[in-house]
Amino acid sequence: MRGGTTTIVTETMEIAFPLGYQGVTEFLESAKDQPIKIFATAPPMVTMSPATEARGMDSETLRKLLAREDILGRGEIYWASVIRGNDRIIGLIAETMAAGKKILVSA
Repeated sequence: MRGGTTTIVTETMEIAFPLGYQGVTEFLESAKDQPIKIFATAPPMVTMSPATEARGMDSETLRKLLAREDILGRGEIYWASVIRGNDRIIGLIAETMAAGKKILVSA
């Protein structure tokens, strides 16, 4: 705060993989009442591995996260999946945009 930082936006992918929706919401609740504003992004998927992709967040869970004021958008979109036409990822992007939230880019 001494340097003027008033707001932080963080990704939740590392929390979502082991702890799922409950872990993300517990993290967000623990970030409240801090001397700075803390916002987050909803994870797009928690792994590139098809074997563990099921741990990602489905549309219903995403809608619950996107309804939160402390979630600003969808983080870490893997554009290779979009280019390949991954229906799951494209659907989650559409859900995010329909909620009026932002899509963040990962290189």
